[in-house]
Amino acid sequence: MFKVLVVDDDPVLRYALTLTLEGTGKFKVTEAVNGEEGLVCLASDGQIRAIITDFKMPIMDGLELINKVRATGSKIPILMVSSDDSAQTKNDSKKIGATAFMSKTNFSPENLLAWVETHLQMEG
Repeated sequence: MFKVLVVDDDPVLRYALTLTLEGTGKFKVTEAVNGEEGLVCLASDGQIRAIITDFKMPIMDGLELINKVRATGSKIPILMVSSDDSAQTKNDSKKIGATAFMSKTNFSPENLLAWVETHLQMEG
């Protein structure tokens, strides 16, 4: 079973992401409400194999979270999800180190699962 960190300040979306991932029986989800909490989760659980993070959150946003994770040298797959699907947001996400970007307006459980499964297989 692979561990995935879901970081989002929206409890409904966190629940939906957790339900989608854990419903497959392949993933165990750790939840965080902002980037700062996400970093604490990463530091305390070395078994997390992928991160799904929102873009806009209080305390620490997704870009800052990604920047801090990448600053450690980590190559963990990170999916940025946002309702802002502008070219600028996508470019900023990729430039700072997100593995991929998914718009919340085009979100589907199938796309999420495909991304996580693909990137965890690539990781080994």
